[in-house]
Amino acid sequence: MITRAVTMTAEELGFSRAKAQRELDRQQRHPSWRQGFKEEPV
Repeated sequence: MITRAVTMTAEELGFSRAKAQRELDRQQRHPSWRQGFKEEPV
């Protein structure tokens, strides 16, 4: 439920990971926040 709310908010604000990567010319360390959360030490 929370994930859907975050997605809806991001969509309403016009946030796009692909757009951010394109405009900032950056690549993320992890393809998703979920994978990064699993792999990075807390």
